[in-house]
Amino acid sequence: MAHASSLLDDLPFGTPGIYTLGGGRQVGKTTLTKQWMSHLLKKKAPPEAIRYLSGELIDDHHSLVRHLTDIFDEAPLDNVLHYLILDEVTYIKDWDKGIKYVADAGLFEQTAIMLTGSDPCPLPPP
Repeated sequence: MAHASSLLDDLPFGTPGIYTLGGGRQVGKTTLTKQWMSHLLKKKAPPEAIRYLSGELIDDHHSLVRHLTDIFDEAPLDNVLHYLILDEVTYIKDWDKGIKYVADAGLFEQTAIMLTGSDPCPLPPP
């Protein structure tokens, strides 16, 4: 069995918000978020309430907003906290504009979103 990070219990469960996880390349951010998904399932989060997106495949904030809007339009569960991991968000051009737009629209009210990013593009404070 793979090593489980001691940070798992420090990651959100049951609390909506925009969370950030930054650090250098190849330090384990993606591994931690994938372990977090498994941890959420063990804590009985519904599988359909957990989503993962790679920022490496999203070009700009317009595409990001479309992806996020589609996710929330297709969300099968009401009154359940959703978990969304946006890995390597710093690959997305003007990603902060997209996140702000979606947050201002109220789509994150029932969501814990984890944004990860690598140096040299550090994440700004939430």
